[in-house]
Amino acid sequence: MKKILVINGHPNMDSLCTQLAKNYVNAAADAGLDAKLINSQTQIKWAEHIVFVFPMWWGTVPGMMKRAVMEFSGIIPVTVTQFDTGKAKKPQTIQMFLKKATELGRAGL
Repeated sequence: MKKILVINGHPNMDSLCTQLAKNYVNAAADAGLDAKLINSQTQIKWAEHIVFVFPMWWGTVPGMMKRAVMEFSGIIPVTVTQFDTGKAKKPQTIQMFLKKATELGRAGL
């Protein structure tokens, strides 16, 4: 079974990023994959597939994600899925993003 670690880099636990990460993990689990949403360095060794979820601030990732990625410099992104470059204002847009995160989680991508 594929092991997937999802890391949420948004400091606000009520954010769209958190919702996207939770949708991904739930869909992956429903598809029979072993997925965890956690922010622990010890779990990185456990994972075979890592998903980072973070907001784009001023055209780049938040500082806490930059540090995490630098500390684990052996991680090279293979696939990038961008949902939006700004704040999603319409509920149907947010639902579209959540649906896409669910599809990616089910597929283990």
